[in-house]
Amino acid sequence: MDAHFRKELGAKIKRGQRGAVAQGRAPAGLAYGYRKANRLDQNGDLVRGLRSIDPDQAEVVHRIFTEYAA
Repeated sequence: MDAHFRKELGAKIKRGQRGAVAQGRAPAGLAYGYRKANRLDQNGDLVRGLRSIDPDQAEVVHRIFTEYAA
């Protein structure tokens, strides 16, 4: 029963993540270099999962990739 529950839970999580991506939202946690950009929709409901680039952290990410490429 426990194995069945875990399998079903995994399927539900993946289905939810696919839906979030289809709506243009982030399906998981906050990655380094981004910050939350949640906003309200037309009905006044909070739209979660939106991200914007954090300029301070973006400099670090850019430096890392530049050094790696060199």
